[in-house]
Amino acid sequence: MPDAPSRQRSVLTWLALLLNVGGAAGCNGCGSEGDLIPEPSGPVLCVSEVGDTVCVDDGEPLDWGVVAAGDVVVRSLRVSNPGDQPLILSSVDLIAETPDVVLFDVELCRGEQCAAAEANLGATVQPNDSLEVKLTFSVETDGLFPAESLRVLHNDAPDGEGVYLRPFVGTIDGCRDGFTDANSSIDDGCECELIPGAVESCDGIDNDCNGVVDDGIAGTGIACNTGLLGECETGETACVDGVFGCASVTPAVDEICDGLDNDCDGDVDESGSWSSFDEGMSGGNMNDVAYDPRHPGVVYAISGTRVYRSTDDGKTFAFQGEAPHGMQKLAFPPNDDMSILATSGGGLLRSLDDGETWSVISLGGLAVKAIMIHPANPSRIFVGSLVGGGIFRSTNGGSSFAPVNEGVPYAQVTDFEGDASDVNQVVASLILLTQQGTYSTSGVILRTANGGINWTTVLQGIGGAYGLGSCPSTPGLLYAAVQTQGLHQSSDGGQTWAAISQGNSVVLDVAVAASDCATLYTSVQLTGVFRSVDGGSSVTGPLATGMDVQFPSAVKLAVDPTTSNRVLAANHSGLFVTEDGGASWSRPPEINAATVTKLAVSPADPGRIWLSSWGQGVWSRTLSSPWSKVSISTLPRDYIATVVPDPDAPSRVAVGAWTDLFLSEDSGSTFVGPSQAGNPYDIAFDPTNPQIIYVATQTAGIFKSVDGGQTWSAANNGLPAAWATGACVCQDVRDLWIDPNNPSRLVAATNGRGIYRSDDGAQSWQLVTPMLQNNRAGCLTSDGSLLYACVSGEGLWASSDDGATFLPVTLGNSDLSNVGGIVVDDATSDLYATSDFGVFSSIDAGNTWEPVDNECLPSAGAGNPVIIDDGAMRQIVVSTGGGIVALPL
Repeated sequence: MPDAPSRQRSVLTWLALLLNVGGAAGCNGCGSEGDLIPEPSGPVLCVSEVGDTVCVDDGEPLDWGVVAAGDVVVRSLRVSNPGDQPLILSSVDLIAETPDVVLFDVELCRGEQCAAAEANLGATVQPNDSLEVKLTFSVETDGLFPAESLRVLHNDAPDGEGVYLRPFVGTIDGCRDGFTDANSSIDDGCECELIPGAVESCDGIDNDCNGVVDDGIAGTGIACNTGLLGECETGETACVDGVFGCASVTPAVDEICDGLDNDCDGDVDESGSWSSFDEGMSGGNMNDVAYDPRHPGVVYAISGTRVYRSTDDGKTFAFQGEAPHGMQKLAFPPNDDMSILATSGGGLLRSLDDGETWSVISLGGLAVKAIMIHPANPSRIFVGSLVGGGIFRSTNGGSSFAPVNEGVPYAQVTDFEGDASDVNQVVASLILLTQQGTYSTSGVILRTANGGINWTTVLQGIGGAYGLGSCPSTPGLLYAAVQTQGLHQSSDGGQTWAAISQGNSVVLDVAVAASDCATLYTSVQLTGVFRSVDGGSSVTGPLATGMDVQFPSAVKLAVDPTTSNRVLAANHSGLFVTEDGGASWSRPPEINAATVTKLAVSPADPGRIWLSSWGQGVWSRTLSSPWSKVSISTLPRDYIATVVPDPDAPSRVAVGAWTDLFLSEDSGSTFVGPSQAGNPYDIAFDPTNPQIIYVATQTAGIFKSVDGGQTWSAANNGLPAAWATGACVCQDVRDLWIDPNNPSRLVAATNGRGIYRSDDGAQSWQLVTPMLQNNRAGCLTSDGSLLYACVSGEGLWASSDDGATFLPVTLGNSDLSNVGGIVVDDATSDLYATSDFGVFSSIDAGNTWEPVDNECLPSAGAGNPVIIDDGAMRQIVVSTGGGIVALPL
């Protein structure tokens, strides 16, 4: 190493001490500019530069110039007596803060004869005579420089205090031989002694003088176990504070809600955090599945807000990330390997990290479904609305959009196909909507040849048009999945169409094998997947072996770009994969995104929780056991709207499925049914008579049975006639409550017609909330003194007179403007409510609310809450977009 690396300069100023000579500061006999005062009297001390007669003012610094640590510097000063009496020197020395660090030699000289100052004490300087003070400055250590100054005393000063004091200044630059300024800061000296051939060792010393202590130690960086808990367990060998050992790769930090033991104390997400309650669940309502054409073997699947990713052609999946809104379809920009676009209920979303995180980039607040990045120009993107908004086009990669709706009817836009050789040619499929926003029985295929400036209907009379398909190697060849007349084909880029197979079947999707354009797959409603190897002229199917669902149709199909035999099918129940062209299917087990319609716990059996789902059936579990599917053989339903255990009979449970009601008397082992069509939403059991059961339905109002569910009669007297609820024109009743003290009194909550009460066992009904006739009401729950109701847009309302009148409880509370459910904790009387913003609790009957650890929820929105209590543990359980979670109480 060089003798003086890091030659940074630092100005060192030594401490100045004031002195008085003859009672006055400064040089006796000197003027303010150093000139001699005429006719001096007595001895006068004058200090000047050698060769100069001008006295230097007392206190003026002496500049040593630029020196290196370890240099030897010699300076001389002239001490003279311009007075008229002899001047006797009593002391000539140096003041050093640490004399053992900085070494000076001080000598007095007359001509060539010099001797140490100590040997010349008492030396006399005659009038007009002088002596030379020779100062030798040397540094024998590593470059630490304390303050120094020259002091000269003489006997004739008053009280022996006559002093001339001169501070030293200088610039230290560099290090003496054998030392280096390793940390590049000369202010703290040249701290590292160079040792030839030095090798760094784990001892807390910078052995190789590179400015870093204990770096590059042999044997470090090897994986090891620290013996600590949680995230601190995994370590690497390292030298820490001069000691070699196993250091944690991830040091302990404050606990966060991520399923990890961040603070390494042996507990995960402790302090009452929400934790997963999903054990045993599988499946989910899948919206889309798509191969990423940029990365071989990579597949994405979406369910609501959740994204799953596979890197092995769909054999296995892992949870990838979560979006802020429920997603519909995916698209992959060819000019950005990590970017993904997704349509959603809240606008166009984008991920820049392979689907881990998402944000809205445009069309915020608009529900959009179909998307196409034009194959002829990736900057041009078409997006279609979910409900009636039409078609939008972007020319800047999705940053902004403009509507292009000339010739576009009021509809849901389901799919697009673009011509790879002409950016102006696009084909779109649509399902027409009623003015209430519900599906009609009609659909159309549209085409534009001018980039969307206007659209022309090229196919109609087909019922709904659900999707389009094409093969990149065969330009102009298109397929359409439609509601009537089966599969349609166009060979001229969508200008003309013809029905080619599957008769009047409802074809929900079509996917063409990129590796073999003659092979294509279709999904037929309620039946299954079909395969064609001749371009659709003939088909084989249904192919549903292994699809463990009642209705095996798929809402989306994806064919592996490299082989026509590997296909992924996404439907209401989950994701399925085939490796043999559809002959057999299996379910990747990692998909867990159940669409929960209701959670329920019976007071008669508080240790068991029930779950109904839209696509995955009915499930049940306890705190100590995982979820298990209920009565697969006797309850063959995928679409379940509600599950209601009898609050007074632990073995009795009712299930409201799509169009039908089922009843079990043996805790769900077997069910009797179906009975009472009408899409049941809620079931109420008379607490005094097990034969009396009430059912609230979506399509036909309220029904009553007086024989345990064997027969039913309508109980709608006083309810309004069928009304448009958005989903249908029907008597849409969502919830029922029976007064436990007077079973003849019932309260019914409707979707769009307010809240009604009956005092005669549902023989007649009276409207009790005329102010809420445009709101959806539900989740009727009583704490014994108040009856609560959830009202869309209006939060919680409460009745203190058993449903005769209701008043708002959370008016003005934006967190609880849309309540998803409420539950009363019987042990504490605390009230819990869920909403789009999480879970909230109240200890004062809803007057004030506090969030319940919402930072730990996997997503903000939460469904209806329940409390499960097995005697040893109590937990509140809620469903979210990110799964089912529980919190200890």
